[in-house]
Amino acid sequence: MISVVMATYNGERFLVQQLESILEDLPNDAELVIVDDFSRDGTRRILQEVSDERVKTFFNDRNLGVTKSFSKGLEACRGEYIFLADQDDFWVKGKVERCVELLQSYDLICHDCAVVDENMQTISSSYIDFRRSAVGIWRNVLRNGYIGCCMAFRRSVYLKARSGVAVAPMHDVWLGLVAEIFRFRVAFVKESLVLYRRHGNVVTKTGLRKFVVPSLGAILSRVKLVAKLLAIRLEG
Repeated sequence: MISVVMATYNGERFLVQQLESILEDLPNDAELVIVDDFSRDGTRRILQEVSDERVKTFFNDRNLGVTKSFSKGLEACRGEYIFLADQDDFWVKGKVERCVELLQSYDLICHDCAVVDENMQTISSSYIDFRRSAVGIWRNVLRNGYIGCCMAFRRSVYLKARSGVAVAPMHDVWLGLVAEIFRFRVAFVKESLVLYRRHGNVVTKTGLRKFVVPSLGAILSRVKLVAKLLAIRLEG
């Protein structure tokens, strides 16, 4: 079974388009698990109006933040193959089939995406090239390449990472580092399967460059994650 997990928050502007792109690509026996993080705009109404039986929606009664919301969604999903999705992107047709095919050889994959602005105009044709993303624990501590909207993984990876998802600084880098440290089969795949929409202050290559440069605090938090994971692995 395939599960897609999405967290929403004040995402009414692009949500309908994203939902359509996902549902058009999902098989009939899949599920789309959505956790709304106490949105104050029209997001809740949009979700309540979705009639597709594959969609399972949960509404937080207070704002929990993106990591805890994704953790809640992951807890609720039932699939062997798990995909993460953002509320404002667009899935390329065939993404699901291709990712499931890749997951026959790997346990976690992070595919490429084209970075676009709010009008779907290309900012960068390859996030992997722009970010220089690749497998490597310390490489991803210094310059994280794991981007949730491009990640798909087997349930075994989630079960290994499960206890830390809600408390990690970001769920996607946690899942990626867990997979690497515990020697799951991990790959960055140079195939663009998502249009990764950036808006606000990240709508030019200059803005995107600022967005991807990590702060010292972010690097230190990842170092702590690695230390914690290595300790757990040594104990095991």
